[in-house]
Amino acid sequence: MSFVHPAIAMAALGLACLPWLIHLINRRRFRREPWAAMMFLLKAHRRSQRRIRFENWLLLAVRTLAILLIGLAVARPYAASPALGLVVESPRFDRVIIIDDSLSMQSRRTDGIDAFNAAKDVAQRVIDQAGPGDGLAVVTVSSPPRTWMDRPVYNTVAVARIVESLHCTATSGDLAAAMDRASDLLARGNAVEGCRVVYVLTDLTRSSMVPKSAGTDSVHTSQTPQFAAASNIDRLLFVNVGPQNRSNLSISDLRFDGQLLGAHVPVRLAFDVENHGDQPAINTRIELRLDDRIFHTLKLDPLLPNEKRPGHADLVFPTAGPHRITASLISPVGDVLEMDDRCYLAVHVASRRAVLLVEGVASADPVRQALFYYRAALASQSNNDAGGIFETRTVAPGELDGELLDDYGVIVLGDVARLSERAWSRLARYVRRGGGLVMFLGHHVQPANYERYAAGTATEPGILPVRLDALIREDDSDKALHFEIRDAEHPLLADFAGHDRGGLLLARVQSHWHTTPSDAPDQSAGTPRTILGLTNGDPALLSTNLGSGRVLVWLLGPNMDAGTFPAKPDFLPFMHNATVFAGGDAMDHRNLTVGETFVERINAQSAGVPATVTLPDGRTARARPEPRGGVAGIAFSGTDQPGAYRIQTELATSLFAVNVSTTDSDLRLANEIELQQSFGPKANIVSGVDHAKAAAGAAPPRELATAAMILLLAVVILDAAVAGSTGIRG
Repeated sequence: MSFVHPAIAMAALGLACLPWLIHLINRRRFRREPWAAMMFLLKAHRRSQRRIRFENWLLLAVRTLAILLIGLAVARPYAASPALGLVVESPRFDRVIIIDDSLSMQSRRTDGIDAFNAAKDVAQRVIDQAGPGDGLAVVTVSSPPRTWMDRPVYNTVAVARIVESLHCTATSGDLAAAMDRASDLLARGNAVEGCRVVYVLTDLTRSSMVPKSAGTDSVHTSQTPQFAAASNIDRLLFVNVGPQNRSNLSISDLRFDGQLLGAHVPVRLAFDVENHGDQPAINTRIELRLDDRIFHTLKLDPLLPNEKRPGHADLVFPTAGPHRITASLISPVGDVLEMDDRCYLAVHVASRRAVLLVEGVASADPVRQALFYYRAALASQSNNDAGGIFETRTVAPGELDGELLDDYGVIVLGDVARLSERAWSRLARYVRRGGGLVMFLGHHVQPANYERYAAGTATEPGILPVRLDALIREDDSDKALHFEIRDAEHPLLADFAGHDRGGLLLARVQSHWHTTPSDAPDQSAGTPRTILGLTNGDPALLSTNLGSGRVLVWLLGPNMDAGTFPAKPDFLPFMHNATVFAGGDAMDHRNLTVGETFVERINAQSAGVPATVTLPDGRTARARPEPRGGVAGIAFSGTDQPGAYRIQTELATSLFAVNVSTTDSDLRLANEIELQQSFGPKANIVSGVDHAKAAAGAAPPRELATAAMILLLAVVILDAAVAGSTGIRG
């Protein structure tokens, strides 16, 4: 026999000794004195002494037993023997129902309902089969997991209403965190050890059950369970409510291959299609829409099981402004999860991009100026019939303090020798707020000025991510350096990788700066990203982030003094792409996953204007501007459904897109071995209707508190009877 509260049982044993102690103290209270008149009383007393002694001992034992039974009843003894029969009360369970409400639970079963509604049906059966003294609690899995009460409760009607009100989400789940919540609930419950049960109602997919090794796609096979906080869980039952057919296709990562320059400029659209099933997927089509118009339909070759294949299509935006792109996957074969068959992309196509050029080389001959070729590249109309992509303004370094920097999307420093401390500080604030900065470092640059103001300090990161050591010149054409692609996945290089005819990799570099990493700690972005390098191993083009903005650093000048790149055909499109990339592609913050918060930067005129957000299902919500990171912006966190969202103010309209994460798209079934590797030997897969009975076990512990209370009542009645017959009070 064991106790729920063993300390109280030990205290009861101690208190049971009190009547005996009082009896011994009372015996020592009297002293015998001879008295002649007592002779007759003693003679009468001896005749009834045996009866009185028996009654006193009986009363002492009864009261000792009463104190002991009170303590034992409060300590809640229990035993596991089924032979106790009806003399003890039935065990009381605490049951926590974990309901998987993640994206994969929207998969359709052959009986016509989805896995989530099947889980709700099983949860209702668990509630109906619970005993009258059982505690119930509900936890949902979608990240972050949620507990719907602070401890197991005994109101089955209220728990059933909570289950009925649940809805499946479009987010991924966190089963380990949900298990932690369930363990905490059981720790606050009243059930004894052996009577604490957790039901996990899920589709039992491997992607949610089996943890993966960090940084790899391999399955974790360690015998150490992922979930270790199971001390409060006695039975862990997984109920598979998922579909029998688990074939599924998904489309994801809708994006641009290369930079989106503007309207009327072709851009390549890319996406990924994946077959998560065990059979080939044939006759699959991709339908692409720009706003409400189908602009391309692509038929895919058969997809092999577990194959992931990229797709491409060319697109031309007819106008500037906000646009949405929808990619829909159409497959005639069984696809049990429809939510991941669409992917969305929101973009704001700029009409013209304002660029401020800071010319560092003053010369009467324009060709000798540092930014002559760069300015000519931005002024080119060859890629745009609508009047140009960029709108430029050129100033001298000393005139920079008089410019309103926020009026420009990109600022370009062309071989600027030096700037004032105030100018560097303004540029740093401009970039942190979301501006773009391009720095061409030619032979006029004074390293000491850049080191002092542009490289940052120990407390504030700067806009130059490296230290300038020495300017290297190669006048011998036979020793001239060439560019090397260091980051082929970078969006700047999507149009150039693998194409040598344009001259990017053939251009000679005759002078460049040798650098070392900056020793000032970068508190915003970490190590700079090398996009282009040189054949001697030195970097040529670096990219780094600072706050909300970007910085591109060319370690050479943009004119013919530094090399022959300005004379190559690739120079014009590369400078277009680099300028657009530095200024932001108008897409990063507009494309989110379900549950993320959208933030749209606004100008001062819109700071007090409320916004209306139109959700994908047509409902509307309100969003008010608020300061975020020192910049006025509109924030909206109600992104609980995928699709295109529209934000409307009195002054402007913008779009953003929300997509589902395809981590739940793999519906392959986990087995019991994988389950126990993740959650320990307590985890078992159960099936059938009577899940509550399966949780009870063969010989559950039974509480003896009721029997102790009945016995206590009998002892109290006996005490009253003995005390009344003997005339003893108290």
